[in-house]
Amino acid sequence: MRRIILFRLGARDVHLPKLFGAFIMLAATLMLLHSLTGMFDSWENVKAVHACIDAANSNTIAFEACQTQAFDAFGILLRANQFRLTDLQVAFGLLDNVAAVFFWVAALIVGMVFYRSWRLTLPIEENVMEMKSKRFSPRMKK
Repeated sequence: MRRIILFRLGARDVHLPKLFGAFIMLAATLMLLHSLTGMFDSWENVKAVHACIDAANSNTIAFEACQTQAFDAFGILLRANQFRLTDLQVAFGLLDNVAAVFFWVAALIVGMVFYRSWRLTLPIEENVMEMKSKRFSPRMKK
């Protein structure tokens, strides 16, 4: 025999899923803005490192400053004979911020789903097995 128990979160007066959804949406919006600014900032850092490398040309002191700038901004080590950032290095510098943007967009969508639901009902299945009960005879005293 199967019984399904419905666990209801939300009622006429209390809308807990809507409240959770509103908090998730607020937090996801703020973190989305934070990750977007980080993404644009990292793109500006890529352009600044390119400009620094172009300006350094053969000046070793200026190139060491560019190496320090690239390492501080992205954790990228520039070689001594490298005159541009490679595409892989640029992708490495930008990828974590782009991934953060997509993650917070997904969190915003989850928050909207919770906000739009009036009540959340989770079915919980319970299996009940019926067993024959054995009748025990009362023990006789000796």
